[in-house]
Amino acid sequence: MLKKHPFLGSVIFTFIAPAFVAGVMPFILLSYLRVATFHFPGRIFMASLLLITGLMIYIACVNSFIKKGKGTPSPTAPPTQLVVSGLYRYSRNPMYVGIISIIIGEGLWFAEASVLIWAALFLMGVHAWILNYEEPKLRSCFGSSYHDYCQRVRRWV
Repeated sequence: MLKKHPFLGSVIFTFIAPAFVAGVMPFILLSYLRVATFHFPGRIFMASLLLITGLMIYIACVNSFIKKGKGTPSPTAPPTQLVVSGLYRYSRNPMYVGIISIIIGEGLWFAEASVLIWAALFLMGVHAWILNYEEPKLRSCFGSSYHDYCQRVRRWV
């Protein structure tokens, strides 16, 4: 079903994975595991900027996956075309950059260190996922075109 209807599949995936890591986990941390709060001038402005930018990045990436890649962000219905345009011209993983920006923005908005720690842990887990699953999978699916893409575009920013 996800493959036949990439928009619907992307929405479903978003409510399962990114909404969990960028919504449910920060909520749990804010509710049950307050570590340390902090305040500094411009914190809300910086948080707002990160939240809005992260959301816009995520939406742009999903749009690229649907329109250019003919698939979804879900590993169960991945794009059939290698997406190298849009934000993917600047980063091989802009969707993760967007999600991490959202989590950091939440940590700043609520001035809670536990959410920032979660962002760091999530980044480490995503990096391991990319190295051990995504990149080998993309190499096997797209061969030399993915190799060439990796030579031109950085993994992160």
